[in-house]
This record gives sequence, C-alpha cells and structure tokens, in this order.
Amino acid sequence: MELNESQKRTIAYQFRDKFVNGDAEGYEIVIALMAMVKQGKIGLDDVKPILTIVHMGNLEGVMRSLQRAHSIIDDDLIDSILN
Repeated sequence: MELNESQKRTIAYQFRDKFVNGDAEGYEIVIALMAMVKQGKIGLDDVKPILTIVHMGNLEGVMRSLQRAHSIIDDDLIDSILN
C-alpha cells in the first residue's frame, strides 16, 4: 500500500535530518527510496521531490546522489535490503 502525501513528506524530512546530521549519505537515501518504490510504498515519481527536500533544493546534490547510487544499485541489492 502506497504512503499518503503526509507520510511521504514525513519520510522526506526524516531523511533530510539524517543527511544533514551526517547519519546517511545521499546515495544511501536513494537506495532506501528505491527499496520503497519496489515495495510499492512510494511511486518512482516521488523520488525526485523527496530528494529535493533532502538536498534542500540543491538539484546538483540530487544528481550526485542519483549518479553515485546508479553506480552501485541493482535489483539484487534492493532484494537483499528487503529480505
């Protein structure tokens, strides 16, 4: 079941807090978001707005996180996170 908009916003701000505090890297957040997409918790179209909140509107930061995650993410990684 997909999260509602309020829940998605809460997740975005929780991820932002982790990112700002240095508790999570941007690419780790992308991987977590992709796991949520695969579970059906969020849609693929929700990833960019969430990352934009995480990076406080810095689209270059969003792109860096996506590029770094792209270099290491695959379906096996997502499956291992979910299992």
